[in-house]
Amino acid sequence: MRIDIPVEKNIFDLNAYCSGHITGSRNPTDLDTHSGIDAFPYNFVTEALALGATTEKTAGGFETLQYLFSDPDDLLNLPLMDEQPPVIHLLEMIEKAPPEKIILLKVNGPYSILASLISPHLFYRWLAKNKVQVHAALERINTGLVSYILKAAAKGVKILSLADPYANPEILGEKHYREFAASYLVKLLKEITNKTPGLVIHLCPHNSLILEKYGFLKSRAEYTAAVPPVQTKTEALASDESYINLLIALTLLKNSVLLGHQCIYSEKPFSYKYLLLSG
Repeated sequence: MRIDIPVEKNIFDLNAYCSGHITGSRNPTDLDTHSGIDAFPYNFVTEALALGATTEKTAGGFETLQYLFSDPDDLLNLPLMDEQPPVIHLLEMIEKAPPEKIILLKVNGPYSILASLISPHLFYRWLAKNKVQVHAALERINTGLVSYILKAAAKGVKILSLADPYANPEILGEKHYREFAASYLVKLLKEITNKTPGLVIHLCPHNSLILEKYGFLKSRAEYTAAVPPVQTKTEALASDESYINLLIALTLLKNSVLLGHQCIYSEKPFSYKYLLLSG
């Protein structure tokens, strides 16, 4: 079955678009309980914690990040996240994962990590008036992310799920989006694809569709029939053609691939798209 992804349409209405055409009805928590995979980490704040952030528990029992920076010059002294206890502990957990499982690592993109540590009012001002500090921080975050992902791949991660939810040109404007969000996300993707042979990289459609719209990548459609036959127990997992099971099947190819334009929680049998980075 072919599903055409209208890049020029609904680009800023992805919540409605994804729910209607991509995500199906799967609950995101299903990814963490999928019988064929172990998904790490169990939260979405590991990178921020590694940079020094703290969390506060809400009345509802949820953990929320506290803003870390109030002075732009503090952005010049970020630690490398892969050398900090939260990431070190996570890497140890990955290494101890059951060998029969496919290990999936969920990672936030550089812009979103930084944006989560600063109040929006301050951050948008710094994008205009403190560019040197912001660029220095994004470079440092990217360096730490690359090292973190390489170490995770060496310890057995087969699938990387990457999302940069705050990287939205509708909020930032195209100029700031290109300068501070897209450029660093694409740089991260290029380094990972060049240095991690065999890693299957999934890019959130909130990011991949917009990157294609602005010329940072191109997509090439493939279909479920294009997934090669597999000779292991993964074949049974892939037979239902859900998107996560297609990713699992692709890990057997031993080649780095970058895919997107579809939510990782999709249940329905869709075509999938390879992403080709521009430049």
